[in-house]
Amino acid sequence: MTTTESKNEMIVWKGDYLNTAEFVKVETGTSIRARGYIAGEVEGILCRAAYELEVDLSWNIKSVYLEFESDSCFVISLHKNENDEWLNEKAELLSQFHDCTDIDISLTPFTNTLPINRLNLPVGSNAEETVIYINLPTPECKPVKQRYTNLGNNTYKYENLVSGFVSHIQVDENGYVINYPGFWHRIFPATIT
Repeated sequence: MTTTESKNEMIVWKGDYLNTAEFVKVETGTSIRARGYIAGEVEGILCRAAYELEVDLSWNIKSVYLEFESDSCFVISLHKNENDEWLNEKAELLSQFHDCTDIDISLTPFTNTLPINRLNLPVGSNAEETVIYINLPTPECKPVKQRYTNLGNNTYKYENLVSGFVSHIQVDENGYVINYPGFWHRIFPATIT
C-alpha cells in the first residue's frame, strides 16, 4: 500500500500450540501502526503482552514497544534512527542488531506480515534476512536468520535458519496470517473457503 488514505483493520488470532488469544488493530495513514494485545497461558504461566509497532508504508519497521506481564514484568523498547541503526529506550546504539531488518515477536503471527509485505516476493523466489527475535516469555532479544519463500496461492514457506524450524504459512491478500499450522489460526475476520 502506497497511498495515504486512512484505514483501520482488526484481526483476532487463537493460539493452537500455546493457549493464547490475540487482538490487533492496524491503522494505516502516513505510516502503519499496529497495536496488539495477547493474553493466555505460555509455558504453564498466565501472561499478558501488549505491543505497538510503527512501520512505514513499504513495511519497513521503525520502532517496537512491548510490555510483558506475568511472574516477571518487563518492557522492551527499540527504534531505528535516521541511519537505520537500532537503538534502545536510552538512545544507546545496539551494534549486535546492525544487520537486523525486521523484528519477530515469538507470541504473535503479526510480525510475519512485515517481511512478507516488505519483500513482496514473486512466486517461486525466496529471500533471507536477519531479524531481532524477541523470545517471550523471557526478555531475551537476539539476532536470528530467517528465510521466506513464496510458494504461490498466498502460501509462504518460513524457515528459521538457526533452529531448523520450517512451516508453511497461509496469508490473505494483505499479507496477514490466516493459518500458521499448529501455532495460530485467524478467527476474525472469518476466512471463507
